[in-house]
Amino acid sequence: MVLLSPWTDTTLSGASIRTNAQRDALIPVKPMAEAARQICGALSPQDPRISPHFAAWPQTCPVLFQVGTTEVLLDDTLRLAEALWLAGAKVSVSQLDDAPHVLAFFAPWVPEALAAIAEIGGFIRGLSAPPPPFGS
Repeated sequence: MVLLSPWTDTTLSGASIRTNAQRDALIPVKPMAEAARQICGALSPQDPRISPHFAAWPQTCPVLFQVGTTEVLLDDTLRLAEALWLAGAKVSVSQLDDAPHVLAFFAPWVPEALAAIAEIGGFIRGLSAPPPPFGS
């Protein structure tokens, strides 16, 4: 799994929602509560189908997270990464200094975005077992 700046908790309980509110240029905090209400509908914001932060994660595949250090979703990423790691998943987290939300989206215009894409490719290639030798 590759998760880029995921919003994992529609209760908005992550501290970075508040601490990075003035630093995140792409995600305005004010509309997030209304967006959460619309996403949840009749479901509780703690429903794991809406907020994976509250899910159980048995036998999870390897996961790469990428998130900017100034994003309001930083804690959503870090808390889910920790939950997956505690459940036994292989977890890699790239905290990208001062990167905007979903940095990889800005490729090919931003060199750091190209590096983020390269990291994703390397992660995915690393999951593939080499094919067995011919004739075996």
